[in-house]
Amino acid sequence: MNVESIYIGIILLVLCIVPFVIVNYIKGQNKKRILKSLKNIARQHNCQIGQHELFGNFIIGLDENKNAVLFYKMTKNNTVEQHIELEKIQSCKVINTNKTNKSKTGHSQVFEKYELSFIPIDKSKAEITLEFYDEEESLQPSGEVQIMEKWSNLINNRLKVK
Repeated sequence: MNVESIYIGIILLVLCIVPFVIVNYIKGQNKKRILKSLKNIARQHNCQIGQHELFGNFIIGLDENKNAVLFYKMTKNNTVEQHIELEKIQSCKVINTNKTNKSKTGHSQVFEKYELSFIPIDKSKAEITLEFYDEEESLQPSGEVQIMEKWSNLINNRLKVK
């Protein structure tokens, strides 16, 4: 084996590895930016984030002392910031919006949106929805339903205690 072959092998190996390193670096920076944004929302409302979960382009957190849910989502077109006081909420539920596509081979369900909906105690107030997935922004859901169900259960358990 000659030196040129070794150099070519090393260069090819570096060229294959570098894109993965760059993608992981960018993902890490996005995660830091999203977490920082949630901390800014918490600071604005004098909250402390205890439990939180970051997934893709959104993060949800809970201040157990102030009994508040904090949410931040970053999309191509805008950002969503939400602070929800659980004292004003009756219940929390998962909303799955889907449509049926008809074709020659049969019917198929297409998921349009997954949202977490907060129903207020005061019936004159509108429901608050946190969008976890939208088919126009993402190709397909990849775990958002499990996260929504987990947080719906967590929030509803806190609402039962009050």
